[in-house]
Amino acid sequence: MDPASERVPEATRLLGLVSGSWKSQAAHVAAATGAHPPSLHRLLRALATIELVRELEDGSFEITAMGALLRDGTPDSLRSWVLHWGGPSWPVWGRLFHSVMTGESARSLLSGTEGFEHLERDPEAAEHRCEFVAGDFFEWVPRGADTYVLKSVIHDWDDARSKSILEQCRAAMSADARLCLIEPPARPSSDKGLFGFFTAFSDLNMLVVAGGRERNEAEYRGLIESCGLRITAQRPTRGFYQVFEAVRA
Repeated sequence: MDPASERVPEATRLLGLVSGSWKSQAAHVAAATGAHPPSLHRLLRALATIELVRELEDGSFEITAMGALLRDGTPDSLRSWVLHWGGPSWPVWGRLFHSVMTGESARSLLSGTEGFEHLERDPEAAEHRCEFVAGDFFEWVPRGADTYVLKSVIHDWDDARSKSILEQCRAAMSADARLCLIEPPARPSSDKGLFGFFTAFSDLNMLVVAGGRERNEAEYRGLIESCGLRITAQRPTRGFYQVFEAVRA
């Protein structure tokens, strides 16, 4: 087993203890997790510089509003998202240099597979929360649905493969069916806000992990329309994502 994956349960426990109450002393968290108290104190002080916690006069640490996003069981929790990037996604991001120099996904370098084939080797990836239909969406998409939802799918692939997916969806759609493509459109580099930061680094992630890319609104609209689909609506969400609704042209 990868040593990094062995550390995930401990990291999860530490994260829960630090963010589970509004005040945590380094010594208390260290005793509960087996961490080295002086080193943990240094970590918490570093976290204070990025506003995840706040150090108080008595030496305890108070979680901030941003740090509260790491708590478990809250509607706006980003805990699983953070654990994902710090755990399973780190091996590929550690090969960013390879992707930038070659234009190839680091996933293929590490595992010899492309796209999401590596998930077939992961027993947890087959968690049953819905009905699964085996298939290859480059070749076939189930017929008879009234709505086809593609969320965070198209940005995983280059233009040629993205068109193949959309064309298969169109072929499966009836005259009354609709397609909902949900993606975060890329922002220009002049956008220094959170939205711009998110899409710029997500674009890099697509390069490293899957070989895909983020696209701006015009590129998504052009891609959809090039596959014999007509956009009927474009709806914002509460987050970074936009919903592009389309029907057969």
